[in-house]
Amino acid sequence: MAGPSTSVRVRAALHAGDVCLGQDGQVTGRPLEVLARMLDARQARAALDAAPDTVTASLLISQHFYDETVRHGYPGIEPETFTRVALAEKEYAAHAWLHLPGYAGAPRAPGPAATTAPADGTPTAPDAASAPPPGKMVNRASGNGVVYATQNGTQNIHLTRGQ
Repeated sequence: MAGPSTSVRVRAALHAGDVCLGQDGQVTGRPLEVLARMLDARQARAALDAAPDTVTASLLISQHFYDETVRHGYPGIEPETFTRVALAEKEYAAHAWLHLPGYAGAPRAPGPAATTAPADGTPTAPDAASAPPPGKMVNRASGNGVVYATQNGTQNIHLTRGQ
């Protein structure tokens, strides 16, 4: 068991794209390569190295994921806490967005204005009656702390927060 002064720092990456789900559960495709390059990005390592020891995670998300999810400023997401970085890892070169959860001193980029919630303050959600059936989900963990999840079909996350 680790002592109280022992901590683990985690680099996480998010991307979305098409992968092939084999009958045996094997998953292949370019998005997995993109994630591997993002996880190795020097910007994520450098950000954690420069942050106080109390910062235990960095999150790097692809431009695609940012455009589709973060930039809209849905409830609970603060686009201004993400900083755009240019990645160049092996044969992969692209822009991504870096976030250090819970660290107010992290570099911040001005982002597009967040969209507003409905006038009554309730977040919008898809109509459950018209939603297609759930898709398939594959979650795997392998050596060196690599964990990935792939989904197909429609996946929804519903948050309930007590007031």
